[in-house]
Amino acid sequence: MQGNGKLIATMAAALGLVAMDANATDDTTPITTGDIKIFKKVNGQDFQFLGDLAFTFEVRKGATANYPGGEGTVVAGGLIADSNNTGLIHVQALPFDTYQVCEVNIPAGWRSSLSLEGGFIPNSVGNPNPDTRTVCKDVVVQYPWVHLVDVNNTEYTEPPPPPPPPTAPAHTIGYWKNWSSCSGGKQDALLDQALKAAGGIRIGDLLVNNCQDAADILSKSDLNGAKRATDAAYRLAAQLLGARLNFQAGAVRCAEVVAAADSGQSLLDGIGFTGLNSYKSVINTDAADMLAETLDEYNNGNLCK
Repeated sequence: MQGNGKLIATMAAALGLVAMDANATDDTTPITTGDIKIFKKVNGQDFQFLGDLAFTFEVRKGATANYPGGEGTVVAGGLIADSNNTGLIHVQALPFDTYQVCEVNIPAGWRSSLSLEGGFIPNSVGNPNPDTRTVCKDVVVQYPWVHLVDVNNTEYTEPPPPPPPPTAPAHTIGYWKNWSSCSGGKQDALLDQALKAAGGIRIGDLLVNNCQDAADILSKSDLNGAKRATDAAYRLAAQLLGARLNFQAGAVRCAEVVAAADSGQSLLDGIGFTGLNSYKSVINTDAADMLAETLDEYNNGNLCK
């Protein structure tokens, strides 16, 4: 009958694991403990000297994501991976059981691969203030050999915080016509500035990129100056251009007006709107007027607060 030592070596070789005693022969004493060996990497490379940088690990039992009580019990703590041990931690003679290898106090600016490999944050589910700098992974010690755990820490840069939401007030289509270089008044050319900053604003198939074209559309006229207020396409185009100018100027917005603007653009694009001639025969008047009404409400400062 093959001794316990030979059986261990044979099983380890078959499973591609590391036997604890490669020279085992006919020892028949039952072995009921195994080891955990943590191989620490940095940015996918074997541990390199990084000054005083160090990573801390613990082996725990009973740790889960559930709150409360998910911290588990520390079986081996204060395990440091640094330049002194080249990132290698060896915990020996653990009785057969399920353990958790936990990386704790993860330094700011670093992520642990444990979180991507079935890992979890202990004591976190339902916890209003979980310790997100700790992540654990289950390791089952069930054979008397070394159980290998690779852990890679990746350095990253926190993205900048998102800009604050727009807070400027929206303005009417009349405001935009008046505050322009082609109004004949002495107001600042805010319309021209917004068009230039946007690189032009598309209304249907028309790219509005100059003051006079914008003034015509805002006046519900075609680009030849003919009045088109009885045409729902022009009523919608005027309010859509006003809303897009407000967006460009940093006016407050909300989901309802953004959806109305997108739908208005799709409707005008669908009929090939270019700001010339009549679209009465092809425009869905009810849909166009409904969208124009929503955009008009926004441009008058009554929709998004």
